[in-house]
Amino acid sequence: MAQNPSFSVTKVKVAFECPRLFYLGHKFGGKLMCNSPEKTLGIGITYHGLAEKCLDAMRHEPKFSEFLEGSPEQINQEKLNQQIKNLLYELIFLPYLREIKKNYHKKVDFLLKLWQGLTSLIDDWTTLLILNRHFCSADKVIKKTFILQEYVLKYNFKLPNNQEQIVRGKLDSLIFNFSRNRLAVVDYKTYPASNAIAQFVQVALYSYMLQQTKGIPVDAQVSYIFPNLKTDFYSWEKLEETIYQSILYKLQQMQEWLTWESGDSEPPPATIHPHLCNLCPQKRKCQSFFENTEAS
Repeated sequence: MAQNPSFSVTKVKVAFECPRLFYLGHKFGGKLMCNSPEKTLGIGITYHGLAEKCLDAMRHEPKFSEFLEGSPEQINQEKLNQQIKNLLYELIFLPYLREIKKNYHKKVDFLLKLWQGLTSLIDDWTTLLILNRHFCSADKVIKKTFILQEYVLKYNFKLPNNQEQIVRGKLDSLIFNFSRNRLAVVDYKTYPASNAIAQFVQVALYSYMLQQTKGIPVDAQVSYIFPNLKTDFYSWEKLEETIYQSILYKLQQMQEWLTWESGDSEPPPATIHPHLCNLCPQKRKCQSFFENTEAS
């Protein structure tokens, strides 16, 4: 029996947003991400790059570990926040800002807002470091908290119809909370997703696939920096429940949709979130392709 083509985590997310966009993207390629017009192009890549550089600097610059020396109970969180922010600004953001200013002067104001968002993220990092400092030494706590190894995930799901489906994904950020004795997948976003359910599905898949690899519960959190910093936390128990209640059935539907050919009856359904149509990168192709099919 021929094996079904694998799905990326992104394609599963898109299938929850719009079955037709998933179909077009899988069959013909093209963009899959719905983006609001007010979102600045490229800011997500910039944000991820800066966050990764900040974490890498914290892991390799000894001064950050020195900030965490002494008794954990005596660490002043406000002081630690400021120390880490000042050093990261000096090491990472200021050189980047100077380089950008040479060529893209108009972007500087927006990048300063981006730094403000990153400082709020640093507050979250500091809180976790202080918690974990109770469980390991100052020189080890940063590397044991922020796991920068890139994980390429692959899992073969068993579906309700006894079929199988391989899902692949790649996560960039992983943290460990010693007090919960759990890993947590972290997804950094510049803006909230157009569809909150689809965003939840994405981290649920990452969490489940990693749990199958590591054999321990894996929580998840999604952090947004605009318009205001907001972090959504999901426990492993809630994530696992979602896998069994909805994602397995969605994977089965995705397989069924891909068997459809132009001219057949009952094409993949339109989105149940009509506001996404105006944000869709394949709106015109979708209208012409499926309207012609339904009219025939």
